[in-house]
Amino acid sequence: CHRIVWSLLFVGLLLAATRRAADLKEVLKNRRVLLLLGCSSLMICINWLLYIWAVNSGKILETALGYYINPLGNVLFCVAFLKDRLRPVKWIAIAMAAAGVVFQVALLGHLPAIALGLAFSFALYGLIRKLTPVDALTGLFVETLVLLLPALAWLALGPTGGSASGSPFRAALLAGTGLVTSVPLIWFAYGARRLSLVTVGLMQYVSPT
Repeated sequence: CHRIVWSLLFVGLLLAATRRAADLKEVLKNRRVLLLLGCSSLMICINWLLYIWAVNSGKILETALGYYINPLGNVLFCVAFLKDRLRPVKWIAIAMAAAGVVFQVALLGHLPAIALGLAFSFALYGLIRKLTPVDALTGLFVETLVLLLPALAWLALGPTGGSASGSPFRAALLAGTGLVTSVPLIWFAYGARRLSLVTVGLMQYVSPT
């Protein structure tokens, strides 16, 4: 919830600084774009919630595995929905990556539900942002705006009451989530609109590695 609130504030400041109010008004008038951004906001919310829960529950291996599976989801959606055709060398790279994932799942010994949830929620997010005709900054602002009321309600009424445990340092860290959440997502959406999701997916292996 803090990620949502502080991300909205940070992206809102960037929108104001870059004078994109007109772009935002156009998006808010377009029902199709709003519907798509509503769906992408749901996907990123699921991804954030699952990731934070998994990390705090000590499920680090499955969490990391999710981000090795995610690029394969990107490739799957790219071929299935965007009809991209891949050169043989890319299929070889994808096959090697898939073999590595299958090996890790075999070592884990069970179907990694958390990893699959993380992988496919973010892959769906990437597909939706690829199909949505909106710039990265405005799109992220609308996504966080969609999630704002539930986030504020939880911070006000949830078990912690929005507390940062009375620590200014922890409060500053929570506020910092707006920056560290928004910047990568802005660049991701920017890249997803301009590159093949296969290219984006394979580049994403840099992150978990």
